[in-house]
Amino acid sequence: MKRLIYFIVLVLFNLMLYQGVNKEIFILSIIISIVVMGMNLRKIEKRKLSLRYIAYFTYYVLVLLREIVKSNFHVANIMLKKKVDISPKIITHKIDLKMDSHKVMLSNSITLTPGTLTIDMKDDELIVHCLTEKGEDSVRDNQIERILMKMEDCLNG
Repeated sequence: MKRLIYFIVLVLFNLMLYQGVNKEIFILSIIISIVVMGMNLRKIEKRKLSLRYIAYFTYYVLVLLREIVKSNFHVANIMLKKKVDISPKIITHKIDLKMDSHKVMLSNSITLTPGTLTIDMKDDELIVHCLTEKGEDSVRDNQIERILMKMEDCLNG
């Protein structure tokens, strides 16, 4: 059952990467998902996957998509104004995540949202470039990080 869930998630994720879905793309997504599962089968078997973890992961994806859309509108609003009101700065953000995979997910989530870019990740710190103070605030008070911490809790006990 666990393998089937991973397979379905991989296929759906792979399909999201393409602009349009046709028969060839669907078959290619299945093949890629099989290869990725084959490369990670030992890790999949070791990890205990709960329904709660899947729910938090789904919530993570939805929050990430919402943040990307909000940030897109925010950056577009800045660029369309006659007076460009930006205050770019580089900040250091301490993170409380333990798992490297979740640290990378957070780092990539920050980079995916327009107006912020993760420059480097060292141990428990992210170095992030923010276009505005609102971007800095969103990095400091990050809902995605809290969701990832709950996901870690699901895996640890």
